[in-house]
Amino acid sequence: EKSPKWRLTCGYITRADYETAWTHYGLSLFADDEAKRSEHLQKGIEEFRKFTAEGYRDHPVIAECFLGQALCLYEQQHYFEVIQLLDIRQITSTNTPTETFRRMMYLRIRACRALPSEWNLAWTAQQYFEALPREHQLDTIELEMALEWVRSLTSLIRSLQVSDREFQRRNKTSGDPYQSSLQKRLELVAGVVYPYGDPWWAQLAELMEEVAMEAPFGCLARSRRFFEQKRYDQAFRQAQTGLRAMESNHQVAGSFDWNRDLQDKKVEEKLFADLRYLKAAACWNLHYWLEAHLGAREFLIHHVDDERTNQMCRSGIQAGLKALTVKGGLEPDGIATE
Repeated sequence: EKSPKWRLTCGYITRADYETAWTHYGLSLFADDEAKRSEHLQKGIEEFRKFTAEGYRDHPVIAECFLGQALCLYEQQHYFEVIQLLDIRQITSTNTPTETFRRMMYLRIRACRALPSEWNLAWTAQQYFEALPREHQLDTIELEMALEWVRSLTSLIRSLQVSDREFQRRNKTSGDPYQSSLQKRLELVAGVVYPYGDPWWAQLAELMEEVAMEAPFGCLARSRRFFEQKRYDQAFRQAQTGLRAMESNHQVAGSFDWNRDLQDKKVEEKLFADLRYLKAAACWNLHYWLEAHLGAREFLIHHVDDERTNQMCRSGIQAGLKALTVKGGLEPDGIATE
């Protein structure tokens, strides 16, 4: 049996190896030439492997060493090795300290983006976000991860749209159900980012516009862009399409379940409000006075606590009066989207 002194000495050596590994990684970040940087990174990997060689297990030091080795590999641009090392089938939110797990998944997502590997990125992000508690508030890093998830989904959908159109042309069949599944997943992720406002919404909207689909968040993004470009007729049509899609989701049995999937009625209410607001605003700028009046009325009925209610109330009254008295219309003051 090993003596207490021997075990204590082994503990000191292990601690020294751990500190040496992280020291080499730190020195690599400040090395003044590439040769020294590469040397420190390689030595860091060798030291971290003393802890990672036997595989992953539930221990905070082991978790940090897997992270450290992955950081060294990432700096060496060995992105595929980073993805392999941070295997999400073994490394989970239940056997890894929360902050370490978050940093691991963030690094894995960055490695997937660098390759790029869209499937791996989407899978990694899904595993991370599904493990979060419902009431969790996302921080900056997590919002960046969510946007990368959106980016990967839009890329996958675009590639499927191209192949699906060719498949339908040749076989005269309907669309790919997997593409539909990805589009629904994209809407869910958009629902995660949407409540955090700008600058996240601006980036989200830009990504959502890239995918041609008649889904609520995509319609909202395009409607806002058209409104800013003063293409009010197209802004109106996109807002109308988004509202119909949301109403259809409520009415069709077995379809997209907002209560279950978005997990937050406030997100749904905000999305309805923004689409209704844009619809009414576009009608106002098009001089569709009756439609603008009815749109404002619909907004006020459903969103009495919205900060835009006073503006919509005034605009609704003015539009109603114009609908009764004006032929050909007068030049109105436009309704802003902010």
